[in-house]
Amino acid sequence: SKIDAITATATSGQDSAVLMLNLDHYTAGADFPDASKYRTYMAEWLQVLQCTPVSGQPVGCEHDGVDEILAVWYPSHASF
Repeated sequence: SKIDAITATATSGQDSAVLMLNLDHYTAGADFPDASKYRTYMAEWLQVLQCTPVSGQPVGCEHDGVDEILAVWYPSHASF
């Protein structure tokens, strides 16, 4: 499994950094970005992450269907 592979890397002595990239797309029913579930989700993220504001669309265009891109840099698999 993927979890087993992450664990094996983290405990191998050959650990390296991990970039987690979420390409989020929300359905019309999600009421993004105003729904309470989304606000709760982002409040949890903000408690543990340092966020950097982004101006503009970093990849693709408005037709690609990506509402939000979240990237988290972990210094190792063990911290991931």
